[in-house]
Amino acid sequence: MTTRRARRQSALDNDERILDTAMAVAGDVGLDRLTVSAVASLAGFTSGAVYARYDDREELLVALWEHRAAAVLERFIHDVGSYRRNGADPAERASIVQW
Repeated sequence: MTTRRARRQSALDNDERILDTAMAVAGDVGLDRLTVSAVASLAGFTSGAVYARYDDREELLVALWEHRAAAVLERFIHDVGSYRRNGADPAERASIVQW
């Protein structure tokens, strides 16, 4: 018998797998060509399983932004801010922006 905690952990693990796969698909084909069926297939799920979690492609893209891309952007903003606070010269700040 599966416990509630195990089911919750399984759902979280599945979400992680879906989002990791969506990030990989987006990297390969771009956000405009990302499809739920491609993500599902590569993640080892049916499209229906992904649609059970995300209503549509747009909701999947929002989740991808919230859980993956936003963290990268936050790190970038933090790095630029710390260079400014620590008195880094403009050339050093420019190298962060090119990152």
